[in-house]
Amino acid sequence: MKTQWEKERTHVGHLARQAAEAEAIAHTRFVADELEKLKTVAPALTDAREGAGRRGAMGRYLLDQGATADQLRFLGALEAGIAYKAMLWDQAQASLKPAAGARAANAAPRPNVRPGAGQTQPPHQRSVDGLTRRAVPDGNGRRRRRAAQRQKASLNT
Repeated sequence: MKTQWEKERTHVGHLARQAAEAEAIAHTRFVADELEKLKTVAPALTDAREGAGRRGAMGRYLLDQGATADQLRFLGALEAGIAYKAMLWDQAQASLKPAAGARAANAAPRPNVRPGAGQTQPPHQRSVDGLTRRAVPDGNGRRRRRAAQRQKASLNT
């Protein structure tokens, strides 16, 4: 009985090693396939010189955001591309915050001006504009335009 148990234990250990090897091979294939897809999704991450550093920075960013190491291990190309863009966005936003604060402190105070309190139109121009906007009871736009043109012509002469 003991020998049978030892044989089964040896067999189970052998099966576990085979399963681990198969999983490692499958993961290696997955990584290779996703790296190939990444060339089209986010070419900056596959750059020969800087790609590995960018992927490392993205991994640290994701870990800082709460991702687990296991999630990073099975990160697909699409998710990596989105995460890289999110990392770049956050970096850009962080770099803008100090600059915006410095600009606001150095900016001259804006004058307090009411909207529409600028230069007024002369009275005859206001009446012409009013005629063009005023509704005629019959709703004929041509009559409005002609009346405005006559009014403008009489003021110009």
